[in-house]
Amino acid sequence: MDRTQSRCDLEILFDKDTHQPMEMTLRVLIGRRNQQGVTAKGDAAFSEGVEHIVFNYAYEFDFSERVAPAKLPDAVKKLLK
Repeated sequence: MDRTQSRCDLEILFDKDTHQPMEMTLRVLIGRRNQQGVTAKGDAAFSEGVEHIVFNYAYEFDFSERVAPAKLPDAVKKLLK
């Protein structure tokens, strides 16, 4: 795995009428070193026939039931700033 050759895409789909998010998709691509220990550069690292890692995460928002906001500790709030 070569963390210097990575790409992340985040896509959020919104409802045209309510303007609320409906779906979120995250795709992470990570290049892999070949047998010589070299990773292809740029877009070539993620092309067909070149070994790479793909992580896909899809989340559908559900507004059917209201939930209370999470109570975060102060230390966590500080990290999120």
